[in-house]
Amino acid sequence: NEIVATGTDLCSNRYDMLKPILDSFNGPFTVLDLGAAQGYFSFGIAHDYPDSSCLMIDANTAYYGNHGTILSDLCVLNNHLTNVSYLNKKITLADLYALEQEEHFDVVLAMLVVHMMDASLMEQMKIIESLLSLGDNLIIEVSNNVAPSLFEYVASLSMQMDCTYLGEVTRHRLDFCPYHLE
Repeated sequence: NEIVATGTDLCSNRYDMLKPILDSFNGPFTVLDLGAAQGYFSFGIAHDYPDSSCLMIDANTAYYGNHGTILSDLCVLNNHLTNVSYLNKKITLADLYALEQEEHFDVVLAMLVVHMMDASLMEQMKIIESLLSLGDNLIIEVSNNVAPSLFEYVASLSMQMDCTYLGEVTRHRLDFCPYHLE
């Protein structure tokens, strides 16, 4: 029920960008946090919005070898938050398609994760398409340095849709831009 260490990803600034969207719900809402890392956003949402229900998905991967283990340990430490669940899985586009058939979320968080799911821009575009159908509000964060083609695609997509640009967060000398797509 407290932050015990501050990381380098400026999560509190990013969380503040999400709050106006979360505050717009007048009752219970559901959140899918894809690539939850250490669960900062889901644990924060679960704490600040007790009527919410958050599903975090992440796993140990070759790039982030310990995210799944750390998140599992953090779930144990935060077991008083009964409105947050964790699925330890490296999710694929096929998994997203299957999830679409069974679930729908009020908010889908994809914070710096889409470019990690597949190297191909075409597949990343399909992932975003799937995420758009998984929820009413997609909050996606992309990097103009790490994934410039994906960044351009999301910027272009945001101009075609009813979309709110949430702002920029500079971290590690890279710019990351979250978008809220409806």
